[in-house]
Amino acid sequence: MPISGVSGATDTAANKSTSSAASSSASDLQNQFLMLLVTQLQNQDPLSPMDSTNFTAQLAQFSSLEQLTTINKGIETLAASQNSLQNAYLANLIGKQVGYEKVSGGAATTVYGTVTGVSYESNGTYFLVDGAAKVAVGDVTVIK
Repeated sequence: MPISGVSGATDTAANKSTSSAASSSASDLQNQFLMLLVTQLQNQDPLSPMDSTNFTAQLAQFSSLEQLTTINKGIETLAASQNSLQNAYLANLIGKQVGYEKVSGGAATTVYGTVTGVSYESNGTYFLVDGAAKVAVGDVTVIK
C-alpha cells in the first residue's frame, strides 16, 4: 500500500526542537534558582542566618519545580506517542471505504467513498476520499 496519499505529516523533528527548547528553558530556570539560593546563602549575615522555615520553603519550591519538569517531559512523550499512533491508524485507513454525512438541500445523506489519502493541516486532519473530497476525520461515521 503506497503512503504517497499522506501529505503534510506531523514533523517530529520540529516537535523535538520545540520540546527540547522547553526543557532547556526549564533547566535554565532550575540553574537560576540554584544560583540565587547559593548567592543568598553566601551573602547572609553569619550572626543572623536565614530562617530555617524560609530555607525549607525555598528547597520545597525547587523540589516542586524539578517534579513539574519531570511530569512535563512525561506528558510531552505521551503526546508524541499518541500522535504517532493516530498517524499510523489514519494511514492504515488508506484504501478502506468510509461513510460520511453530506448535507444537500437541507437533507443529510450518508455518502460512501474510498480513502485515497490523509491530509494534516493547521486547522485539522482530513481524509481525501476518492481523490477529491476532503472530509474531516471527525465527520466519518462508518468505516468498512
